[in-house]
Amino acid sequence: MEIREKVNALPTSAGVYIFKDRNGNYLYIGKAGNIRNRVKSHFQNPDFFGKDAVLTKKTVSIDYLITQSAVEALILECNLIKEHKPRYNIMLRDDKSYPYIKIAREEQFPTVYITRDLEDGKAKYFGPYTDAKSLRKTLLLLRKTFIFKTCKKTKIDGKPCLNYHIARCVGPCTGKVSKEDYMEMIENVSMFLSGETQKLLSYLKNRMNEASASKEYEKSAKFRDQIESIHKMFSLQTISKLDGQNQDFIGYARSKNKALIVLFKVRNGKLSAQEKFNLIVIIDSKIEEAVLSFIEQYYSLSSLPPAEYCRAGIPDEIFVPVILKEKNLLEKWLKKTKGKTVKISVPQRGDKKRLLKMASDNAQYKLMEGFSLKSEPINMLTDLKERLNLPSVPFRIEGIDISNIMGKNAVGSVVVFEKGSPKKNEWRKFKIKSIDTSDDYMMMGEIIERRYKRILNEKTKLPDLVLVDGGKGQVNIAKQVFNELGIENMPIVGIAKPVRNGFPPAAKRAGLYGSRGENKIHLSYSSRMIILNPRMESFRFLARVRDEAHRFAHSYYGKLKKKEVQNSSH
Repeated sequence: MEIREKVNALPTSAGVYIFKDRNGNYLYIGKAGNIRNRVKSHFQNPDFFGKDAVLTKKTVSIDYLITQSAVEALILECNLIKEHKPRYNIMLRDDKSYPYIKIAREEQFPTVYITRDLEDGKAKYFGPYTDAKSLRKTLLLLRKTFIFKTCKKTKIDGKPCLNYHIARCVGPCTGKVSKEDYMEMIENVSMFLSGETQKLLSYLKNRMNEASASKEYEKSAKFRDQIESIHKMFSLQTISKLDGQNQDFIGYARSKNKALIVLFKVRNGKLSAQEKFNLIVIIDSKIEEAVLSFIEQYYSLSSLPPAEYCRAGIPDEIFVPVILKEKNLLEKWLKKTKGKTVKISVPQRGDKKRLLKMASDNAQYKLMEGFSLKSEPINMLTDLKERLNLPSVPFRIEGIDISNIMGKNAVGSVVVFEKGSPKKNEWRKFKIKSIDTSDDYMMMGEIIERRYKRILNEKTKLPDLVLVDGGKGQVNIAKQVFNELGIENMPIVGIAKPVRNGFPPAAKRAGLYGSRGENKIHLSYSSRMIILNPRMESFRFLARVRDEAHRFAHSYYGKLKKKEVQNSSH
């Protein structure tokens, strides 16, 4: 059955649809109120170079899961995207999980600490946070204001730790603090982390006045100090006074294949936090698609139990830079998660519009800052893209080489460079397993198959450019193996080993030689060769990648050869 016939056979119910390649890998996961109509739209006049054109070309099968409603489809889509990380969905870039503040409520005297583990359904979580350093600083300030415990000691044994003696803990393990007093303090911490600062300050003022009226002046002074500390903490974070609600402002910026979201969190009418999120964007993704994907993934973190976290994590209003077609669906989903109405809108005037623009300006600045931190390597890689006619800037380049003598102790290597710098923790050595003859082509094929089959299985990052040590033959075998793995259109270049006699010193230093004194690069995506100037920085960099791959493989070969000689001498 042809793929278009399969589309016509899809159900018209709400649900999730999954595009798969010939190896069964997930390419794209989408949601729809009508699965058949939504999938059809991917096949209707896609741009020649657009995402839908590439996606439909690679799709061999379409799977689906029917749900009871569009809201259920959205929730299911979020879960499947996080689990399978399809190549053509927009994703939050961070590989690690975000840190949270956890209040371990199952304990008699709850501990407050930073964690990345959200498995405890009885605990109370606050987050996620993208800046762990700022998070630790916030927790330290809170500990000075509310002297809660951070250790996991649960027994009351009368043996306090050092924190008690230096006034960093009230010491519930001593038995000298009541559970009621301690839980009151934990509730105050919870109010602060939930953004209910005005409510907390009002409560503390009442407690201060009550203690003063009862002539408990020491207790009254304690509440006074807590009020002053909160004012200091919150005043540092305040730059805008809005209408007292909890609101999020989503700023967006994109430059070529990089995109960034800056999230301003307003709590009780004051800007209290800023979070930054890198996005993995795809070919022709629009701002609406990026913002929509961010909302789904970020706020789906708030779909986790317990309900207290859901209320703390989702604001009353979300302001976005562009009108979202699925606004109503998102609002229904957020209302179901939060338990009350959440409004999504584009502000038209006043402080809200100004704050959204500020978020977008920050996103643009931080995006450009990321480029300028290493401007020279970025410029060099951009030049390489233009000269080699690559589809994108080769931020990640992997170099591959083989080392052997007459097929004995044959080894291979993969070296990784990101933004012009070696990423040595990802360099890999391979011992050739399936070939015992001196066939460089077959050896190259084995290394590529093992390397990139593992990358596909582990769903880790593919390179923007692969460089092989060799000529047209090595490039062709590499292209063949990539196609067999289902990785089509991978840019591959090859530089043949140099002939070192009769060439000018500059060419020798560059390490790039051709058969007639020319510097040639073979391309997997073109029949012509490119003549290189060895004085250009971009091509000297290519030579470095090739030389490092050769050196890395040769050093591994030397170790195996030495070990073989030692074993034969015994």
